[in-house]
Amino acid sequence: MVARRTTPIAVLIALIAVLSACSGQGSGGALSAEAQVGQGLFTQQCASCHATQPDLTIVGPSLAGIAQTAASRVPGQSAADYIETSIRQPDAYINEGFPDVMPKTFAQIFEDHEIDALVAYLLTLE
Repeated sequence: MVARRTTPIAVLIALIAVLSACSGQGSGGALSAEAQVGQGLFTQQCASCHATQPDLTIVGPSLAGIAQTAASRVPGQSAADYIETSIRQPDAYINEGFPDVMPKTFAQIFEDHEIDALVAYLLTLE
């Protein structure tokens, strides 16, 4: 029997397949390139505190269904604007029952296009 070595390309392809299967999007379609970037940023920077599964609390509220919830939180404000404000000014909207512990530095850490990508990804969480 010959042992096979796993190549980095094979590992990357497997990782993409797993992430695609676990994307959390309700529409069942593929994520846009921008939303894929946002998903990566979310995984790196947000997933340690926010779940994308319903009724799962890590530190902050679950973001499952945020696309619909955000649209109804502030009258006259779109879901995208609500989510962007929540990233740039996390103390602007505090969900009842959760402490104000979200880092206030995301507006300085992320570039505008990265925040746009995060918003695009979060809008897929139906």
